[in-house]
Amino acid sequence: MNCRHQHNEYSVVNFNETTQTKSMEANDKQYRLLFVDDNPESVAVLINKLENLGFSISVAEDGKEAIELAQSLLPDIIMLDIFMPGMDGYETCRQLKLLEDTSDIPVIFMSAHTDQASMLRGFEVGGVDYLTKPLQYEELLTHIHNHLPVQE
Repeated sequence: MNCRHQHNEYSVVNFNETTQTKSMEANDKQYRLLFVDDNPESVAVLINKLENLGFSISVAEDGKEAIELAQSLLPDIIMLDIFMPGMDGYETCRQLKLLEDTSDIPVIFMSAHTDQASMLRGFEVGGVDYLTKPLQYEELLTHIHNHLPVQE
């Protein structure tokens, strides 16, 4: 299992609604994202850009590891690939939604499949959004922003 965790206690991302700019302030929350992809190299450039904005990123390479990390890290959003060996993304999402600690975490599916059946199944198992690969940075950032929890 290849997993990395980045913890920068001082970093945070705040977005301006129209320009999606960030401000880094010590008192604000650092958003945590969990990327789940059996080929993390395919999203490595995007992950790097998000880390540069101040997001804390963790990576899991399969469904079992994703569930374990989600329970321990309680990320703000889970970015979930659908087609992985073993437990696929649909089953991973279904199981996450059954667990009390992870049931409210937004899951955004990522897939090269653009057919309506794949998308609908993602929503049926509890996903809140569906992005098609290859992921585009600006689109990814907009979808992440739309699902981040509101800061109190």
